[in-house]
Amino acid sequence: MKGFALIEILVALLIISMSLIGIVGMQLTTLRNAEESYQQSLAVVQLAAMSDRLRANHAVTARDRELISWNVINARLLPKGVGSYHCNNNTCKVTLKWEFGKLQQASLSLRIGEY
Repeated sequence: MKGFALIEILVALLIISMSLIGIVGMQLTTLRNAEESYQQSLAVVQLAAMSDRLRANHAVTARDRELISWNVINARLLPKGVGSYHCNNNTCKVTLKWEFGKLQQASLSLRIGEY
């Protein structure tokens, strides 16, 4: 009977340890998703800021200066964050790219009409 109790304890420890590993895995996934959401929120704010800058400045040289200062902020807020814009007639497209994790890249774009 003593050996049977030892086996029960070992099985119980195995079940508890597997449960703890699962909980830790879920926690890591939650943290990773929270970081990704935070970065996407920063990117949306940055896109809105650049769209305001483009609306305020119609001259190409002023827009290019704004792009340079915007990219300085992007690099500070987002890992390898870099943005660009392209305007045709009365529509501009603003794009922001950054690195997420080791091998993933993310990007968001915003179209601005009738500026």
